[in-house]
Parts: sequence; structure tokens; C-alpha cells
Amino acid sequence: KTTPYHTFTLKDGAEGKMEITFTFTTPESMTPGTEILFKLPTNYSRQCTWKFTSTTSGASEKTGSCYNDSDKTACILSLGTMNAGDTGTLTVTVDGSQFYIDRDEQNGIFYYVDEARYAETMTTLAEGNLNIEEYTESYFKGTLTAKDGKTSVFTSIPYEKYWEVRVDGKPVETYMTCAALVGFDVGSEGTHTIEIEYVSGALNTGIAISVTGLVLFFGWVAADCIFFRKKRLAGAVLDYDCLSEGDYQNDEYDEEAEFALKKARRYEKKHRGR
Repeated sequence: KTTPYHTFTLKDGAEGKMEITFTFTTPESMTPGTEILFKLPTNYSRQCTWKFTSTTSGASEKTGSCYNDSDKTACILSLGTMNAGDTGTLTVTVDGSQFYIDRDEQNGIFYYVDEARYAETMTTLAEGNLNIEEYTESYFKGTLTAKDGKTSVFTSIPYEKYWEVRVDGKPVETYMTCAALVGFDVGSEGTHTIEIEYVSGALNTGIAISVTGLVLFFGWVAADCIFFRKKRLAGAVLDYDCLSEGDYQNDEYDEEAEFALKKARRYEKKHRGR
């Protein structure tokens, strides 16, 4: 039965740690001085150490250790730079009597960046850049021109469902690209106006609660002014004895107020005996 991984097992009677040796030759088309990367594709966690040597002129032996775990960030190591046609040898020492490496051809072990293709790709991507005209922390607006049938847009914005995109004023569906970023389609070639906005459900709820609170507050103030204050004034009685005549001698009171007080006292004295 074919399994989705290669199985490595210690020989019968062998004890201790397992050593796995990889040997490779770099392609002739590779740019001299290119960095070589190593990733051990396995879903079975192991503590391991490694040693790397190469035929590259002037290269020295490199050693290190890593922990491979499918639940953590995959361990990607730099083995240094190599030239075209050089040979490299990597020895990995792992704990345990068995070890598994994925067979998936897309999940390789040794990598390098093709500088020429990288430059070509970045030039192509730059042709469809979004020319930003307005922006805030949660909003972007600009234009881009799609051509040659390239109508998909990849952004560098971390994907969240609250990002909304409008193309020429119409909402479009967003999706995840590169396992982490926001992507969308403009639908057709030509120049388009793009709006990208972060609209959180929690933000909308907070705004609604705040507006409701303000409406209730101003409603209460209005009711207090119109109904309750009139009722209090209707039942109020002026107590003239609580204020002395001297209280009206400072600058806070004018002559009209003093005259009104004296008039009220005369009225009170006149009708007290009745």
C-alpha cells in the first residue's frame, strides 16, 4: 500500500538516533551566489540536529537544530549560498526509531529563489498596482487598470471578513489569497475605481448603542424642561424671610430686584392682619 509519506526506520538491532542524508546538485541555470533554503516536510514532530557541507568554493560546514511540528511554524533553514552545478550534502539527525517525510511533490525539501523570474514577476505585478488617492486607517480609495485578462487583485492586507470592497461603486466578493491576504476580482479589463473599507460588526453595534443613548438622554432633558420643571415651578412658594435685605446689596442684584422685594414685603404686611 502506498502511503502519503516516506518512512525511515532504524535497522534491526540498531539503537540511538537516526541519521538521514540528503545529497543534491544545484541547477546550471541558477545565478551564482544564490541562497539555498531547507524545509523538512513532515507532520510528525521531532527534535533534530543537522549538518551541511557543499562543494562551493570557500564554503564552510554549517550546523544547527530545529523542532519540526505541524502545529507550529514550519522550520525553514538557510544553508548559505551556492553556485550553479555545486553539490550539497545535508545530514539530519532525529530522535526516535522511525521518521516520516511527506511524498507531496509540492512540499519540497530544498528551495532557492529564481532572481530573474522574481524580477520579471514583480515588474508584471507593478503594472496593475492600485494608485491610492484617499486613505485612512480603515479605508482606501484609488484606481487600477486591468489588462491582458488579468482581473484578479491580490492585496497585502491581512484577510478578515470585515473588509468590504467596491469596484466602480458596486460591492464585490472578497476571498483569501496566499493563505492570509485579501483578494478580489474587478470583473473586466480597463480602469476601475476601487474602494476597500473595514466595516466591523462590533463597530456598527457600538455606534448604534451610542446613538440610542444620545437620543434617550436628549429626550429626558426635553421632558424635564417641558413637563417636570413646569410642575415644580407651579408648586413653588417664595420665602421672603430667607433672604435679608443685605443679600441684595452686592453686585449680583440690581435695583429692580430690590424694589420688587420691598414691594412684596409691603404687600405682605398690608394683608397679614386680614
